[in-house]
Amino acid sequence: HDQGRAHAVAFSTLGQFRSMARVASTSAPGLGEPLLLAKGEPLRRPLGPIPRPHVPPPLLPQDKAAWQAVRSGCFMLGGVTFLFGTTCYYYPSWAEGAAVSAWLYTVGSFSFLGVDALELITYVRTHLQERWLHRNIALSCLGSLLYVIGSYGFVPWLAAAQPLVGILGFVLGSAAIGTSQLWKN
Repeated sequence: HDQGRAHAVAFSTLGQFRSMARVASTSAPGLGEPLLLAKGEPLRRPLGPIPRPHVPPPLLPQDKAAWQAVRSGCFMLGGVTFLFGTTCYYYPSWAEGAAVSAWLYTVGSFSFLGVDALELITYVRTHLQERWLHRNIALSCLGSLLYVIGSYGFVPWLAAAQPLVGILGFVLGSAAIGTSQLWKN
């Protein structure tokens, strides 16, 4: 209210707009009546609140049901495929069991990578000043990507040719995700 009075006093004392303005009614109590230009257009105040920088809306905000459904669905898919992938190893007589297991782990790893990517996109867009959070989630994304590589590394034809791909993918992926989780605490 005081700021509005200060503007009105400044304009009336300077007399800059007195000849062009006329008084009209207003619904803002305590501010007096605003100055209007002769054509009936309101006079723009030169001072006011400082505009804030544009913050883009999140891709899928956390509080939205769609964001939670996608995230939960990816976690569920990853967990179920890991469970069935592990179960395949309990039947060594099943010739295709190792291949099915590797593919199930690959799908599950992609699913967990999807969760991390969704969180990275969301938090980068909504928490612009929290660079440590961006780096932390990016480290978790790297770990999930290494899990994808490690899972694919256990597909029988690749495991026979390059056995370290699967092993290093899981070891380095676990190290990245473990570091990310420890960093949060």
